[in-house]
Amino acid sequence: MLLTINVPWRQKKSSNKLQYYYTITYSVGGFCVLLDTIFKESLPQNPQQISDSLTEGLKEITIQINN
Repeated sequence: MLLTINVPWRQKKSSNKLQYYYTITYSVGGFCVLLDTIFKESLPQNPQQISDSLTEGLKEITIQINN
């Protein structure tokens, strides 16, 4: 069985691009790449914003996997 996950960033329906940006970065590169990406930003988000964005993106994937 092939698992299909419909995520907004693949369907161009994203309303919160930062949320999906962090989620994709984390899922592709892991924690170290996420940190590298965040610290290369000219004006990094505060830790709570990063956490909230990543959590929401990952929750969306989890919901789709469990449905």
